[in-house]
Amino acid sequence: MVIYWVVDGVSSKRVAAPAGKTAVVFMNLWENAVWVVGPPAKFSVYVLNPLADPFMKEPSVAKFKRAPQGYTTPSGQPWPPIDTHAKVDANPLDKRPVDEARVQQVLDMMVLLSQSTTATEMTQLLRQHGDLVGWTGSVTETSVRAQLVVLRERGWVNPGYSGRQELNCAAPDTRKNLVRIYTTVQPTALWPHMVQRLNTTRTHSWSLQPERVALGYCVVRAHLWLGRSEAEAETMLAPHALASYLSQWADQIFEDAWLPELMGQADPLWLQRLLLTALSSMDDPNYPLAIAWLETEIPSGRLVPQRITRLALGISMAGDARGAQLTALLGPDWCYVPELAGAIEGLQLLQAGDHGGARQAFAANGKALRAAKVKWAELLPPWLQQLELLAWLSSDDHKDWEVARKLCVAASGRRQPDINDGIFGVWVQAIDARLGKSPWPPHFTEYLKRNIKAEHLLQLAWLGKPAGEPPNDDKVAITLAFLKNQCLGSLLAPALEACERLGWPSAEWVHPVAARPARIFGAPPEPWRDALQAILNLSASSDPAAVADKPALQWGWSLSIDEQGRPIDLNMLEMSTGARGAVKLKPLGWLAAQKRQGLPARDSAVLRHLQRPRNSTQPVLNITGALQALKGHPLLMLEDAPQQWLEMVPAQPRLLVKREGDGANASYVFEIDPPINLKTSPQLPDHFNLWGDERHAAAEDRAQWRIVRVSPGVAKLIHISPAQQQVADLITNGWRVPAQAQTELNAALQALASHFELQGDAQTGRQVPAESRLRAQLAPAGEGLTLRLVVQPFGDYGPLVVPGMGRARMVCVHEGESLWCERSLSEERRWLTSVLESLPMLDPEHSADQTVLLDTPDEALSALDQLPGQPGVAAIDWPKGRAVNIQQVHSQQMSITVGSGRDWLALDGEVQLDEGRVMGLQQLLALMRGSSSRFVTLAEGQVLALSDRLRQQLKDLDGLAQNSKKAGLQLPHAAAAWLSEQLDGVELKGDKAWRERVDELAKASQWEAPVPRTLQAELRDYQRQGYQWMARLSRSGLGACLADDMGLGKTVQTLALLLQRSKGGAALVLAPTSVCSNWRDEIQRFAPSLEVHIYHEAADRRQVFAELGPGHVLVASYGLVQQDSEAFTQAAWATLVLDEAQALKNAATKRAQVVSQLQAGFRLALSGTPVENRLSELWSLMNILNPGLLGSASQFQERFAGPIERQQDPAVRQRLRRIIAPFLLRRTKAQVLQDLPPRTEIVHLVQPSEAERALQEAMRRQAREEVEKAAQDKKGPQIRMLAELMKLRRAACDPRLVVPEMGLSGAKIEEFERLVQELVAGQHKALVFSQFTDYLKLLAERLEALGVAYQYLDGSTPAAERGKRVAAFQQGQGEVFLISLKAGGFGLNLTVADYVIIVDPWWNPAAEDQASGRAHRMGQQRPVTVYRLVTQGSVEERILQMHHDKRSLADSMLNDQDGSAVLDASALAELLRD
Repeated sequence: MVIYWVVDGVSSKRVAAPAGKTAVVFMNLWENAVWVVGPPAKFSVYVLNPLADPFMKEPSVAKFKRAPQGYTTPSGQPWPPIDTHAKVDANPLDKRPVDEARVQQVLDMMVLLSQSTTATEMTQLLRQHGDLVGWTGSVTETSVRAQLVVLRERGWVNPGYSGRQELNCAAPDTRKNLVRIYTTVQPTALWPHMVQRLNTTRTHSWSLQPERVALGYCVVRAHLWLGRSEAEAETMLAPHALASYLSQWADQIFEDAWLPELMGQADPLWLQRLLLTALSSMDDPNYPLAIAWLETEIPSGRLVPQRITRLALGISMAGDARGAQLTALLGPDWCYVPELAGAIEGLQLLQAGDHGGARQAFAANGKALRAAKVKWAELLPPWLQQLELLAWLSSDDHKDWEVARKLCVAASGRRQPDINDGIFGVWVQAIDARLGKSPWPPHFTEYLKRNIKAEHLLQLAWLGKPAGEPPNDDKVAITLAFLKNQCLGSLLAPALEACERLGWPSAEWVHPVAARPARIFGAPPEPWRDALQAILNLSASSDPAAVADKPALQWGWSLSIDEQGRPIDLNMLEMSTGARGAVKLKPLGWLAAQKRQGLPARDSAVLRHLQRPRNSTQPVLNITGALQALKGHPLLMLEDAPQQWLEMVPAQPRLLVKREGDGANASYVFEIDPPINLKTSPQLPDHFNLWGDERHAAAEDRAQWRIVRVSPGVAKLIHISPAQQQVADLITNGWRVPAQAQTELNAALQALASHFELQGDAQTGRQVPAESRLRAQLAPAGEGLTLRLVVQPFGDYGPLVVPGMGRARMVCVHEGESLWCERSLSEERRWLTSVLESLPMLDPEHSADQTVLLDTPDEALSALDQLPGQPGVAAIDWPKGRAVNIQQVHSQQMSITVGSGRDWLALDGEVQLDEGRVMGLQQLLALMRGSSSRFVTLAEGQVLALSDRLRQQLKDLDGLAQNSKKAGLQLPHAAAAWLSEQLDGVELKGDKAWRERVDELAKASQWEAPVPRTLQAELRDYQRQGYQWMARLSRSGLGACLADDMGLGKTVQTLALLLQRSKGGAALVLAPTSVCSNWRDEIQRFAPSLEVHIYHEAADRRQVFAELGPGHVLVASYGLVQQDSEAFTQAAWATLVLDEAQALKNAATKRAQVVSQLQAGFRLALSGTPVENRLSELWSLMNILNPGLLGSASQFQERFAGPIERQQDPAVRQRLRRIIAPFLLRRTKAQVLQDLPPRTEIVHLVQPSEAERALQEAMRRQAREEVEKAAQDKKGPQIRMLAELMKLRRAACDPRLVVPEMGLSGAKIEEFERLVQELVAGQHKALVFSQFTDYLKLLAERLEALGVAYQYLDGSTPAAERGKRVAAFQQGQGEVFLISLKAGGFGLNLTVADYVIIVDPWWNPAAEDQASGRAHRMGQQRPVTVYRLVTQGSVEERILQMHHDKRSLADSMLNDQDGSAVLDASALAELLRD
């Protein structure tokens, strides 16, 4: 009979039992006790006798000793227990005292070599590795079991799976033991034991898997705490198939125990990455301990931000609501993760309820990932992938659903994933069901419910189909509890929402830090809407045009060859395009290939050679027939060069005839290349199931072929004929021909010439001159070409050889005649050098026998363009059917006809390609937009090569023109001058109005306008040039922008123009209020013949318009023009002058719109800074001066602003400069004023006091919190951001400006006092600028206390009083002039001052430059010094960096320099960061 032995009620074995008895034996190995249940039906208690069988290999009842009657355990429990699964406290036979040393040694062994063990495993470990922990003497399983029982009683180990005992890292003393062990053990002693232990467990058997996993964890932990790197740990684990577990073991280390005592020993980079990754899921009490440790370590500088640690932190922050705490702790150097920045932004917008913004952020992040060649599914953590999908799927636009579907398809790795392809496959099925592309069977829902996860909840809820009752095994509750425990609030919130939508039991929102994010799911989908969309999709899919656009499947072939070039196997490939445009190749079995319908004839021809051998169900390909069918196939590749398409060209083997010896011993020997007789047998595919004669025939079939690579795109296909085989056998047997037998040799070579490509020393037949020039062999390779330079000595026939290499004498047979030639190897090398040096894309050191890869279209087409003109190139060879024809196109081949309209110039044109072909201008422009170089592809093999000049002209024309569906290409009238000047070489024709306009422009360009005699000033040379430039544009009817540097006399040049145009009618000058009086003074001084009116001083403003006439100038502020817009727009002005025209930089403002409506014969803008922040300001100004010149605002953004500001495109920047150059003139002081004294700029950092520094830091943190709160509440986060930044700037000036109750005076005002005292003592005068008037008043109080005389001017100063104060300061009344930046930045002349102090930096550096220009201008005789007082460590320091970026943008347009990106809300937000 049989009894069953049950160990701890888990595992069972059949053991022998006494005859006639049946029993079940329950045994507890740890208590050394068993009990038997069986006939009779009562418990029989036994005690294990370990001496009978220590390892229990063959357990039987005979080995169990009966326990005494009435036995009780040490804890007082009766034996046997009433519950057969109850635990027994101790071994009843082992009453010996505890050996503490042995217990400690067993514990140490568990830490070092076995995180999880059994008594048997530990016994073996101590026998083999006991010296590592100091174990001496014998080892018995009984004693080891006793030590494990003690460890278990003390809580240092816990019972685990299958009777294993696992180290309890949560025990109070375990942490101390870990620290003790890893600070005392020597790595040199530990590593050999680990390697030996790994080698003894090197198996994949299931029985040893737990042991191997426990050992692997010990290896990783030891490497970390003993200072080894992650790479070293991986090296030790890799040979034992354990390296894949490394990351999860490493994460577990911080969950087990927090050991700051060992941190100093660990590899810093590995430690940082592990710790930052673990922070998102670390539980108490370890999490606060980790944060406290970081608060100490980060400021110390011992941890250095690395890319890998920033990435780990980004993943941690993105999913953990503790991210804000970490961000504040670590700072921007640690927290900026470019690979995840867009994804984290998208997550934040999604949680705030801004789904559209989230999709934009995710889309931008996707572009960044593709640019960095990083896979979406590999970088983003799984939970964040699901949230991005929800962002796309929450849209009502089904195009967004398609975006989500593409992401899932790419992540799944299959072109058509199904529900068995994991989470992404399920999403694809759900999306297809909603789009009506495929059904959603009910069993899909049941499939997901069987093992419900958070992702499945989201999928079922979004799908909106009835899901029935929730799973009855509490899996939903378990899933939600898991998300709560992991603090994954980002995924918990939509999971709760999904449960509510499905009608399943949900849970309350619980999170230690974060508030519940906004809802993601909208209203449940209405079935009729999905059905309607399915019908629409069906209609779209049946559209013939749509079907035509869908690329058809193609079929390729992959050929494997051995080292000698003999074919091994041929596979058919199904070619498709992946979700991201990549070509995918899927191997097909022969049975599947035969079922394919509609195969091209070339592929069907190969499949015809499939044969079905005897005793096999799988067809086999006859390789000889298949290779014959593949000649010239365009989609053939070798297996070791995937997707490098190869053309197989039939060829013959080469026979080399070599002369050996001298005199009577001379003879000719022969050599065949490639060798025919080989010592090895051909290799057959592994899948061939052939035997006997069929296997021998397949091998012989392959022995007849050689594939010899000539270049990456070309290979010779050689079929060995019986004649060639016969010659090879002769050569193998030592065939030689005496040199004297020349006649016989010639006859033999004549016969061999039809079977071989002959080369060598023999002379046979007629000698012909050798061609030394090169042949360029080209073949397509991806987007580029491969180029191989060879020589064909016999001209257009005969063998091809490497230039300058090989034998000089060659033989061939052509049309039945034997020929030979003598190559000039030196001449061939000379031609090769000449070609390499002439083509810049080729390396002059290029080896003659190598193929060049021209991998970019530009390089390939440039080579094609230049090769035909090379004297050393005899011909260009293309693979059959793949030649490319390049045609040069120059400006002289283009003609344009211009028609004049009321508001536009209509353009029509064409390009003459050859005698029979022309191309329309619009078509050429469209093709050019799709090309990144001067080469334009027309069709397969047809390319236009535009000359550099023509391409520039077309690009400029495309930037100016607008395309109207009715009228075609149109240009604004302002572009007429550009047409006539820039399209040189182009044939221009036009109607009468156009010709008259061209004549007018030509006359205007030659006109020398005399300087008016009534001008009371002597113009400098550059001023006279500026006046002439404005006069010519005014005569042409075109607007102008004079952008001279401050202080170069823009006003006096303008006055000369106003005098010149005074007879044509009244002029209107618009300027800021503070400058209006200055215009009156300048007119009265330099142009007294003009009658000036100040609009805001007029008693009757209506009467002013009635009095205006020729010779009159009306000066008005922008604000009053906007206020009285009707009166100003009804009047006709001869000249309109816009002073400080940057006031019109925003085209959307009412001010700019009113000014653009003013009627004027000539418009002139004056501005030293026409571009301050972004290029849209330039468009606004140019659109007022020359409407339509730069297109609409959206067109300008697309054509110019976007490429320049975001992509830093230098070509587009130069194009815009060429377009605006005729209408914008800028000269700097350095260019035209050689005698102007120098200007020195000094940034003076002011050290704040400790109290002031602490106040600024507290305000900065509060500002960040306020901005984040505003973003969550959707209450104007940008407005809040600006408000908080303003408070920070004011605090940097003086704390009393924001918290006057503190009474804390700033360090900057003290430094200002010291600086003023020094300047006054040195007889200097200073202008002091600030944008805060209350700060100016604080400075005024200090000046009064010092007894320093000063003048004061701000926005509240009346206009009449301003002029008086300026004049007083110029006359010496005051040492310091306190001026508000906006009120005094324009139109003031204060050259008496030689120092400028800017006490607080403004956002816009142009405003500061305007301010400093008040002193550094014409009339200044002394050097000017500009001080910027900046509080160190404050927001002011970052504003200075903004100044640098903004100046570079303006310089890039005005001074021909490269510009940087513009600053936006994100740049402002950067000011608040740590």
